[in-house]
Amino acid sequence: MHDTWELVAVAAKCFLMFHECYFEALEKA
Repeated sequence: MHDTWELVAVAAKCFLMFHECYFEALEKA
């Protein structure tokens, strides 16, 4: 289950650091 604030934090990281977001998204998927 994903927490709303966690998703917001990941989205912010996506916006700033695309490569880190990519790997983090793979782990959380």
